[in-house]
Amino acid sequence: MKRNSVETPSTHNIHKDPGARKEKTIHIVLLLAATVSLLALFLITAFVVGEGWPVMVKHGPLNLILGTDWTPSRLSFGMLPQLTGTLLVTLGALLIAVPLGVGCAIFLAELSSEKVANLLRPCISLLAAVPSVVYGFLG
Repeated sequence: MKRNSVETPSTHNIHKDPGARKEKTIHIVLLLAATVSLLALFLITAFVVGEGWPVMVKHGPLNLILGTDWTPSRLSFGMLPQLTGTLLVTLGALLIAVPLGVGCAIFLAELSSEKVANLLRPCISLLAAVPSVVYGFLG
């Protein structure tokens, strides 16, 4: 080895260092997990596109999005009512959540005492750690 050269992890002997071997094993496991995840995502996408393609070809994407009739027995699928309902529910949730969230933030930052803020901040952090789907499931 030259005098000024530095040994990099790629040239490091894995057999001599158990930490390097462990890191290489973890790298392989994570790479395998990522590959399986991408494969599953690809297969799900292929299935959805494959099953939906005949309807898409028959009716066209514009009629599918802007249509109002949903009758699967006649292969008529209009998604406008579902999309409108989704947007209205989202808007309603925002009308409730934004003022409440901003109000809580202002209260904690500007109005509450140090004792109250120190009590509420960990509680809010715990609430934020739970996915919203869980709150929806619990009602």
